[in-house]
Amino acid sequence: MSIIIEPVACTRPVSVASHLVQPIIAERIRVLVIPEASVGPIETGDALWVREGFTVLERQRRRNLLSLRYAGEGRRYDVPWPSAMPKPESGIRDAGGMPVTASRLTLLVNSVRRCALGEVTAEEALTAGVSIDGAGFGVAGYPFLRPYDDPAAALEFMFRQLYRDAAEVPQVAVVQFRALSRNIASLAAQRAGEEMQA
Repeated sequence: MSIIIEPVACTRPVSVASHLVQPIIAERIRVLVIPEASVGPIETGDALWVREGFTVLERQRRRNLLSLRYAGEGRRYDVPWPSAMPKPESGIRDAGGMPVTASRLTLLVNSVRRCALGEVTAEEALTAGVSIDGAGFGVAGYPFLRPYDDPAAALEFMFRQLYRDAAEVPQVAVVQFRALSRNIASLAAQRAGEEMQA
């Protein structure tokens, strides 16, 4: 069964902390709260290709495949790589160093709301990585952190860990999305095929 892809207005990368990737894939996280200026003017209908930490493996099997491990995972992945382009040297890379060909996750933007960090709603916080944790609210990626009394404080802690250079009272984009476990290039190829069949 193929996924019907609506036309995409604009594509751009977005860096995501490695501990948030699996919850996004599992659809437990459906909102990103990011500094408004971090990836440009995101709008409804855009597609974001996810950058995450990864390791380029020393042993590369084939010229047209890049062998890597995504951060926090033990499994080896072989992703398509242009044979005319040199592969990156082996070693650990942060999210900002991920090329589009290695991205395994595309976020289709359903809505964007711009506001101050303190104006993010409890519902948005709970779909951005804050969880109900016993008598309080926990933060994805920090299982031993004492729960916060309210979701806004938990979200602010998470935001400050991810964006340490953000302003004291940051303006944020609250990006609601639908995640697809596909490289953005394969989605573009599928859309082109669907347009040819129409």
